[in-house]
Amino acid sequence: MNIISRHITMEVIKFFILILIGVVVIYLVVDFFEKLDNFVDAQLPGPRIALFFLLNVPFVIFQITPLAALLAVLMVLGLMNKHSEIIALKASGVSRFTILKPVFAVGLVLSSALFLFADLMVPMTMEKANKIWLGEVRKKELITTRRNNIWLRGRQQLTKIKLFRPARKTLHGVTIYRFDDRFHLISRLDAQKGVYRDNHWQFSDIMHQEREPGTNEFTTTFLKEMNADIDIELEDFQQVVKQPLEMRFAELLSYIHDLESQGYDASVNRVDLHAKISFPLVCLVLTMVGAGLILRPGDKEGLPVKIAFGLGIAFLYWMLHSFFVSLGYGGVLFPVLAAWMTNIIFTGVSAVLLLTGE
Repeated sequence: MNIISRHITMEVIKFFILILIGVVVIYLVVDFFEKLDNFVDAQLPGPRIALFFLLNVPFVIFQITPLAALLAVLMVLGLMNKHSEIIALKASGVSRFTILKPVFAVGLVLSSALFLFADLMVPMTMEKANKIWLGEVRKKELITTRRNNIWLRGRQQLTKIKLFRPARKTLHGVTIYRFDDRFHLISRLDAQKGVYRDNHWQFSDIMHQEREPGTNEFTTTFLKEMNADIDIELEDFQQVVKQPLEMRFAELLSYIHDLESQGYDASVNRVDLHAKISFPLVCLVLTMVGAGLILRPGDKEGLPVKIAFGLGIAFLYWMLHSFFVSLGYGGVLFPVLAAWMTNIIFTGVSAVLLLTGE
C-alpha cells in the first residue's frame, strides 16, 4: 500500500469510528429516555438496565455502520476536495482509481465484517436483550423456539402456535387453553389460521370446546370464523419470536428447509435469507455512491450540501430496501430479486456518478 492509499484509508477509518461512536451514543441516550418509564415501573436494577443497553449496542452498530461508512467517505474526500488535494494529486499524475481504491477497499472490508458481525454477535445479544425486556420489564412469561412450535403463557391462558409469520401477521395451527383461578381447564380453542386485523385476532376453521358451568362436561362448537383475544400482544409475538437478525445464516437456512419439508411456503423466509447477504454489502455500495458524489464537478465549498444529499441517499436506500423486501414478502418479486434490487439500483447510480465525474 502506497502513502496516498494508506493516508486515505486511515482517514476514512478514523472518521468512521468517530461517527459510529457518536451516533451510537445518541441512539442509546434517546432510547434510554424513551424506555425510562418502563424501567421505573418494573423496578429494574441499574446493572440490569446497563446490561440491556450494552446488549443492544451490537444491533445499533449493525444498523448504523453503513451510514457511518458513507459519512466517513463524504467527509474525507470532501475535505480533500475542498483543500484542492484531489486536484493536486491528479496534477501529479495520480489516477482516479488510485484515489478510489482505498475507499472501495474499506467499503468491502466493512461489508465483510458486517456480515460476520450480524451472523455471530447480533443474534446472541438480541436474544438476551429481548429476554430482559419481555421477562423483567414487560413481565411476560414467554417460551419460544424460532417461529414454529411456540408456547406462550399469559394470565390464565396457555397458547400453542405451530407457525407464526411476522411479515403477514398470521398464525397457523393455533390452540388456546383457558383456565380458571384454580387452574382448571374451562375452554379450548383450535384454529387452523389466525390473522391480526384491527387490533384483534381473527381465527378461521375453528373447533371451540367450552366446559359447562358446575360440571366437567364440554360442549363442542365448529365455526368458520370468529374473533378471539390472545393474552399476548402482537408486539410481544414479534419480539419473542426470533427475527431474521436473531438467527444465524445456517440456522435460518435450516429453518427454511424444515418449513418446506412440512409443506409450508418459505418464500418470505428466503427473502430474509438473501437479505442477510445483500444488506451488509450496503457499506460498499454507499461508499461508492459517496465517492461519486464528491468527485463530480461542482463548487468545492459545497461539502455540507453534498453531505446532506448523501444522508438523503442513505435514507432513500433504506426506503427502497424496505419497499422491495415487502414486495418479496407479498410474493410480487422473487426472493433473490427483492433482496438484491436496491443494491443493483444503487450500484448503477454509483457507476454513473463515477464514470461521469471529473
